[in-house]
This record gives sequence, structure tokens and C-alpha cells, in this order.
Amino acid sequence: MEKIPSGIEKNKIVYLNASHYHLIVKSILTIIMVIDAHQHFWTYDAITHQWIDDSMAVIRKDFLPSDIHLVMAENQIDGCVSVQAEQNSDETLQLLNYAASNDFIKGVVGWVDLQSTSIEEQLYEIQSYSLLKGFRHIV
Repeated sequence: MEKIPSGIEKNKIVYLNASHYHLIVKSILTIIMVIDAHQHFWTYDAITHQWIDDSMAVIRKDFLPSDIHLVMAENQIDGCVSVQAEQNSDETLQLLNYAASNDFIKGVVGWVDLQSTSIEEQLYEIQSYSLLKGFRHIV
């Protein structure tokens, strides 16, 4: 593997000549992670997922981490953020379990009832999950 020219340090501005430019770009591309920022996982259920109409029939099936891992590797995708598809806290916990078992899931955007009178208690219960990055509330 080609080496970065001496004198180039991380987080330091350096003036380069054209001959070093291709080396720097190549090196940067090896350290940048490519992330799929919106990935759904589910075990398909016709009632729960009734929003999947005939125009989306191709996704009327299970989508689990084991289904996507190989596709991501083949396409040089380093990880994903799992996003809730259902408006219930059980799915959020399932997505967090997937993330804990699959290191390519870098974070979870889950669901809580933001209009609930017990929102503080709900947030307290899930605050310890470091892979929980935020919430999505469908309006």
C-alpha cells in the first residue's frame, strides 16, 4: 500500500503538490465510513404492515439483519442506522436487540409516544441504550 507523504498529520493543514493529491484522496476514502442512514427491519405481518399496499408488494416479506449484511458488504456499505417502521415501543426494543447482535448496525432511531403523559418514564426506561440515537414520531 502506498504511504502518505511524510509531514502530513491528522487535523493539520498541509499544502500539497498535485503528485500527492491522488494519494491523499485514496487515503481519505479508506477511512470514511459509508452508512445507510435509513434501514428498516421487520418480520412481515399482513395486519401490522397493512400500509404496504400492492404497489409495494415486493417488500411484503421479512427484512432482517441477516438478509442485508451480505448485500452491504458486497456494495462496500460499512453500516446502517435502523429506523422504526411501527409505532410501538416493542419494535424499538427489537431493533436495539438487533443492533446489539450486529455490529454493522451503528444506531437505532426508535419510537416513543411523544404525546404520552408518561413520556418521562418511557425515556427513563430506555436511556441506557447507547445505540439509541433518536426517535421518529409519525404525524
